[in-house]
Amino acid sequence: MSQLLIANWKANKNAATTKNWFEAFKAELERLLAGQKLRQQIVIAPSFPLLALVRLEIDQLQAVWQNRCEAGAGFELGIQDISQYGAGSYTGAVAGQNLAWLKPSTVILGHSERRRYFQETDQSVAAKIDQVLDLPARPIICVDQAQIKSQAQSLGSLANQPLTVAYEPTEAIGTGKHPGVAQVTEMFQKIRSAFGSSTKCLYGGSVDELTILEYLLVSEGAIIGTAALDGTQFARVVAASQAHP
Repeated sequence: MSQLLIANWKANKNAATTKNWFEAFKAELERLLAGQKLRQQIVIAPSFPLLALVRLEIDQLQAVWQNRCEAGAGFELGIQDISQYGAGSYTGAVAGQNLAWLKPSTVILGHSERRRYFQETDQSVAAKIDQVLDLPARPIICVDQAQIKSQAQSLGSLANQPLTVAYEPTEAIGTGKHPGVAQVTEMFQKIRSAFGSSTKCLYGGSVDELTILEYLLVSEGAIIGTAALDGTQFARVVAASQAHP
């Protein structure tokens, strides 16, 4: 079964460093996966100005690897956020209709940094889910322990949708701290209790090539931040994930 690995670049990179990233990523992935088929869904989520460039790079990457991917595996474009409103008079917002031509597969919603720095709430995250589903794309709802129940309660009828929720403990974001698998498993149980038993669970928080495998053993995938900013290192994360049974 392919699992989801999301490279969250956050507010990093420009056109030149993006091209450098893909060159390094492709070279290292080719070296590490020589003779192997790719087993994972790899989503690369850059900042808004880089989406079109990354779309082109992903298309080229997919063309090279299309015959070397297991069923469900491959390379996809992700988006870090979306407006809760549709297209219209919302200066500075980026609506789903503005993004549809890029054919993203995945949109990250409610990341702890969005909640902290941009005052996003459970209600605004819930409003964005409709916009993502209309693209259509897969919403990834990010929660810390404190948001599990309140975010689930804010969904209303959206709770009937097949959902993917990422547990991202705030203390682990970009800090190098790694919660134990037992703690992560306990949080996944709470997430499925709140959102529904069929909810897919991801983990995010200082994931790297040394920790990815233990988290994949108990989840459907991971969001990778710091370790995804270097193309060579992210290729090593992908290669390490291949050992998952």
